Amino acid sequence: MIIVLFGSLWEDLTWWPLLVSAIDAFGQPAFALLGFQLSILAGIPFLGALFVGLLNGISGGILRDVLVGDVPQFFRPGQLSGGSSLPPCFFMQRCCLLTKLV
Repeated sequence: MIIVLFGSLWEDLTWWPLLVSAIDAFGQPAFALLGFQLSILAGIPFLGALFVGLLNGISGGILRDVLVGDVPQFFRPGQLSGGSSLPPCFFMQRCCLLTKLV
């Protein structure tokens, strides 16, 4: 019922695609950090944990796009979606070293 009443207003939202893109930009590094953190806590060495974080970030982004019904950004030419998972993992590792958690 709500869609029927307010459907035309939904199409007029110009800020909606920008909001979705911003959420997507934070989602993939969040998947990567989760995988990296869990692998570090499991005792996997840094390079292995970095690989797990990278795979988790990429697969999380692919899963998100598939569930939405889009072609995954990772498979589109010219996209650097996989590389956005690495800097948060390096930052997390440096923070862990500074606080002596690893």
